[in-house]
Amino acid sequence: TAGTYTYKFRNGFYDYWDSPGWEPDLPSECGFGQWNDRQFIFNDIDLTLGPFFFGSCDLSEHNEIFGDVNTDGLLNILDVVLTVAIILDGNNENNPQADINNDGDINVVDIVQLVSLILN
Repeated sequence: TAGTYTYKFRNGFYDYWDSPGWEPDLPSECGFGQWNDRQFIFNDIDLTLGPFFFGSCDLSEHNEIFGDVNTDGLLNILDVVLTVAIILDGNNENNPQADINNDGDINVVDIVQLVSLILN
């Protein structure tokens, strides 16, 4: 629905509302409302927001694609293959792009979610 909306980013998975991980209040020059949230206006047209730095109004110069494990700018089967290799090597600590569900562990659940992203 067309209108003005506010939002905040959250870092990590939490199963309850009042948990940690919320983006801090944004600076007054770009924060809106009681909690200095981000804001966008939607007018029934395609809309792209960001990418933004967490807790900042600055746009990121990086255009990372969520799930793009090999950072080639594409989301495809090569990302699935690399995720499988990460799991088989047991080196699942150093690639946040492969941790699709953001639970701190890279496993078959991440592969399932990555395939879902590719298919959709």
